[in-house]
Amino acid sequence: MDGTVMVLGGGYAGVMAALRLGRRARGQGIRVALLSRTDMLVERIRLHQVAAGAPLFQRPLGPWLARAGVELWVGDIAALHWKHQCVEWVDRAGQRHVTPYRLAINTTGSRTATPDAAGAAQHAFVLDDGGAEALARHLKTRPGPVVVVGAGHTGLELATELAEADPTRPVTLVCHGPLDAGLSAAALWHVRVVLQHLRVTLLEHQRVVAVDPGVVRLGDGRVLPCVACAWTAGMVGASLAADAGLTLNPRGQMRVLRTLQSVDTPTVLGAGDCAEVVDPPCHIPLGCKSAMPMGAHAAGVAWALLQGKPPPPFSLGTLGYCVSLGRKDAVVDRTHADTSPTGNAFVGRTAAFIKEGVCRFTVGAAALESRLPGAYTWWRVPERGAGLLAPVLPRP
Repeated sequence: MDGTVMVLGGGYAGVMAALRLGRRARGQGIRVALLSRTDMLVERIRLHQVAAGAPLFQRPLGPWLARAGVELWVGDIAALHWKHQCVEWVDRAGQRHVTPYRLAINTTGSRTATPDAAGAAQHAFVLDDGGAEALARHLKTRPGPVVVVGAGHTGLELATELAEADPTRPVTLVCHGPLDAGLSAAALWHVRVVLQHLRVTLLEHQRVVAVDPGVVRLGDGRVLPCVACAWTAGMVGASLAADAGLTLNPRGQMRVLRTLQSVDTPTVLGAGDCAEVVDPPCHIPLGCKSAMPMGAHAAGVAWALLQGKPPPPFSLGTLGYCVSLGRKDAVVDRTHADTSPTGNAFVGRTAAFIKEGVCRFTVGAAALESRLPGAYTWWRVPERGAGLLAPVLPRP
């Protein structure tokens, strides 16, 4: 075997894929490289805490990758030329590189969808990249109300975190439809209780039509004064796959087979928020709970392809959804394996303890994987019938 496997993106999925594949490829003539915009793993699941004033949660990638024999390339991806099997990227010194690969694993993640409200793209904060730190700096010297648009998991976590961190600051949470967030009735009941306790104003069935400096305008004509608007409504895949011309779903995620190979080419894999499994379709929630299993499985698929073996299909089960509601409260909504809620939920301090444990586990799992490849595992739904096969990587 020979060639280079490039992992594109240094988030949860990319780090897990690189660590697992790097140790396997040692001494086999395979070069494994992780191309990331930074040499740190930023804990995105804690960005709502950062927006409320906590320091940025990040871990250095160098020691982990070095133990696994993975090269770390820090730079920006300029283009993925999948028809020519090469990646164009620019390092921190501004030097441009064109690197051929045998396999590429796209783990560039997701971003907040471009707001459709006038002025929102210019005046609203998002929690992508440095957005959480920018919001925290903005609020540090500006007392006054904050409007959070979008009542999904991120919106709920941000609104409650801000309200708990500064009880004197009015926080309004705007929801386009009814409060739902994919949670069970029991979990939603507790969410409403906590929002009321933290004095977060919940506006349901409201559409934001414009965001101007100092105000948010609603579709019913109301104007909400604010010192900051945070936009958390809607997530889409990172732009790399779209720019490369790969087949996408309406949310901008690259379409992949159950083996996580692109429907367009067997030499590009997708893992994490940037990918959607479509053959057959299966619901995979966004976030680290699916990104890390997909990253680990992508490494296994890559290894099988490099050996000329049929790649295994991906499978993921889930036990529940965790949503923090400040530092002292949360909901853990228990689910069936197909992600549908069971109707039972942990709430309060017990749920907050579980949620904090999940956050710490993501980092601990990566650290353990760097020392013991294959140590990380996840819950899989038992397969019915024969496994699915996808195109095997052609010999170079």
